Amino acid sequence: MNTRSAICLLATVALSASPAFAGLYSFEQLDLIAGRRAQLGATAGRFQFVKEAVLTDLPDPRCPSTVAVRWRAEGFDSGYRMLDCADWVKEKAKLVFEPVNTAGSGVAAITWKSTSLSIELGGDGFQPAPGNSSFVEIALSVGRDAEGFGPNVYCGRFQAQSASNGTLTGSAPSAACDPMDPPVVSVGTFTPTATPTDPPLGSTFTPTVTATTTRTPTPTVAGVTFRYRVSAMTLLDPGLYLNGTAPLTAFANLQINNALGADGSIELGLVAAFEEGTSTFRMSNATCASASSCASGSTIATASYAKLASGACLTANPPTSSAPIAAVSAPCFSSAPTEATLSLAGINIQLREMRLHGATPGSNPMRGVLIGFLSQSDAASAILPATLPVVGGQPMSSLLIATERDLGPDGVTPGWWFHIGVTGTPLP
Repeated sequence: MNTRSAICLLATVALSASPAFAGLYSFEQLDLIAGRRAQLGATAGRFQFVKEAVLTDLPDPRCPSTVAVRWRAEGFDSGYRMLDCADWVKEKAKLVFEPVNTAGSGVAAITWKSTSLSIELGGDGFQPAPGNSSFVEIALSVGRDAEGFGPNVYCGRFQAQSASNGTLTGSAPSAACDPMDPPVVSVGTFTPTATPTDPPLGSTFTPTVTATTTRTPTPTVAGVTFRYRVSAMTLLDPGLYLNGTAPLTAFANLQINNALGADGSIELGLVAAFEEGTSTFRMSNATCASASSCASGSTIATASYAKLASGACLTANPPTSSAPIAAVSAPCFSSAPTEATLSLAGINIQLREMRLHGATPGSNPMRGVLIGFLSQSDAASAILPATLPVVGGQPMSSLLIATERDLGPDGVTPGWWFHIGVTGTPLP
């Protein structure tokens, strides 16, 4: 099997239809074929690779990279487990991951040095595979490719033998994995639950604040306003697709974050302000002279918010989502439902019942998840900028697929629940 996966080929063929779009999307699956050993048991697992030439081009997993691990077997898929990039440290000639900030990923440790890679699974969030599987796969997704796009997924498959205790053991060499989809970029830590399934069309979904432990309100601080520049936004769900098949979400996220300043120039200014005295949340357009200097402009949305000292403002994998979504745990806040029009990369997205769940105001940084409903009619009315290659002039609905469509808060209106990871950097 060629190191470029079938998914990568699909995206390349679909996007290269326009010279202006060619090369902009390059998700690549790279084969790890020099695996030394694999072991996956009831409480832990370990995978080891040596002399893997493709690992010499592994992107730096330290911040601001996005890193995830995934393991699969017959009838089992852990899904991508997002890791906090701050948990990577350099020790002499190797990079080491230990879950200091990452919670509930099921990943215990990773060590990468030149052409060698070791991944250890275990701890909170670990899920074992069926003990009678004929194979096990491990995948490491890191950052973006050399041109700044991606990410690249490094994957190896071992033929497995099952021991009497149900432990799966694989020996050298490893082989190419089945094609994988690109990971959904997440924000914060990932708290796994049962494997999510698409909610049935016809169900009614109203985002609610669901506690996992006793909920204790946090008092407000009168007279204090916390202001944040929105420095990162990541569409987590639904996915965006060209012609209903080729994934575009990673490319769209790259464009949005470049506009927010990831490329050094802030073209899209957004400010989130929290007025503690009145418990009022306000999101505004802004003109930003620098990353630490923004003048607020027109208001996008206003709502009240409530804080929690314990519990969760948003549980992992809410029913409005068909993709893994991180939990937002206390201390945190949730805003009341409101309506807003977000203008991202020239695309106006009319969100109903929009709510923001995030780390309590005053946190540095403030990370959260914004959830809102885009009706099918509003998606059809939102026309993509004509300057966009390939998809310019088409309705927003052309990038969304029917299998991810839900019903709105009224239980009748069809559309899509948007889940957007948000990171805010404090402003003076």
